[in-house]
Amino acid sequence: MRITSFLYLTKSFHSTKSNIKTTRIRFTRNSGAAVASAALLSQVPLNMFAAGLAGEKRSFGFQVWTIRKELISDLAGTLKKMAAMGYTEVEMCSPLGYSMAGFKPQDYFRNYPGRFISAHLADYSTKLEKQVPIGQGIVDWEDLFEAAKTGGVKNYFVEMDPETFEKSAKFLLG
Repeated sequence: MRITSFLYLTKSFHSTKSNIKTTRIRFTRNSGAAVASAALLSQVPLNMFAAGLAGEKRSFGFQVWTIRKELISDLAGTLKKMAAMGYTEVEMCSPLGYSMAGFKPQDYFRNYPGRFISAHLADYSTKLEKQVPIGQGIVDWEDLFEAAKTGGVKNYFVEMDPETFEKSAKFLLG
């Protein structure tokens, strides 16, 4: 990263060297641009400069929503099929979607420990027949979070209507 900045400064200096009228303003502008470039580049993760996708071992996962029908009919077989393709991580989508399909994500978390990196959260009221703030619907949150520890979940994403965010946050963070 420093080399890039140095090359920029060198190029800037040489391009103005032939023009004797190098001004303080031009020098300051060019130096400022170089410093800004260096500062910006220092925030870029080093692994972005790796030798491409094949040059470094990375872990890739998939979100289950796109293959939910296959998972409902054959969870174990579908996970084995995805693993055979090279996927090592699983992102669960809303527990609401699973609950309404007749099974609980808690079962996944407990039956396949350590396989899940994140989960999307939503809640639903069967009485109102609509999404409700987390903690006011059909999901057993205490059981879900306990099972999620076993499943390896580290990140949770609230995936609901914006008008439910505030009450959901109070429930989740309260």
